[in-house]
Amino acid sequence: MLEIVAGRPNTDNSLEEGKIYLFEWLWSLYEKAQALGIVDPNLNEFNKVEAFRVICVALLCTQGSPHQRPPMSKVVASAHWRS
Repeated sequence: MLEIVAGRPNTDNSLEEGKIYLFEWLWSLYEKAQALGIVDPNLNEFNKVEAFRVICVALLCTQGSPHQRPPMSKVVASAHWRS
């Protein structure tokens, strides 16, 4: 899901160090309240609210431990995080 939003694969060694791994880059952007910076730059227009929702769902679903990952019902309900 995140690869679609970003328009790139999870790992891209041709990019600068901070952008090689998609999830690390996203967490960095999210912590700076710039999560939408992950969206594919080729998209001229997109729904920012929906893109942010997809990004938040991806973050919730990729917790390191399966026990930390919430059920999908909670993921969807919680997808209105800070933008």
